[in-house]
Amino acid sequence: MEIILLKQVKSLGKPGDIKEVKRGYALNFLIPQGFALPATKGFIKEVQSRIRKITRSQDLETAEIKSIIDEINGLEFSFAKKAGKEGKLFGSVKAKDIADALSEKIGKKVEEKYIILEEPLKKIGDYEIEIKAGEEIKANIKIKVGGEK
Repeated sequence: MEIILLKQVKSLGKPGDIKEVKRGYALNFLIPQGFALPATKGFIKEVQSRIRKITRSQDLETAEIKSIIDEINGLEFSFAKKAGKEGKLFGSVKAKDIADALSEKIGKKVEEKYIILEEPLKKIGDYEIEIKAGEEIKANIKIKVGGEK
C-alpha cells in the first residue's frame, strides 16, 4: 500500500515522503497514529501544501534565531553566588539562568535548549559557553562566576 508520511518515522522517512508499506502496517499503525495518509492525489497535494507552510515558518524562525545569535556573540555576563572557601558554589549556574540573563540583556526570548552546558557551573571562575542552534548557527559568550559577599 502506498502512503504519504505526515511526520518523521525513524525507519521509514521524513514528512512528505511517499513509501510503499505493508497494508496492515499502514492501516493498523501509521494511519491511526497520524504518521501517514493513503497516497491519493488529494492527500498528496494537501500534505505538500502543509510541508510548504511548515518550511516557510521554519525559515522565518531560523532567520530570527540567527539574528539573536549574532547579537549575543561575544557578550560577557557575571553571576554572583554564595560560595565556600575553596570556590565551590552552594548553588550552581544553570542553562536557565544563562538564558534568562541573555533574554534580559537583549530584550528577546532566548530558549535554554540553545545553551550548550554539559553540567551546571559549580565553581567560581571564568567560562566560555557555546550557544548553538543547528550546525551553522553558533555563538560564544563568556560567563564570570564570582563569590557573593
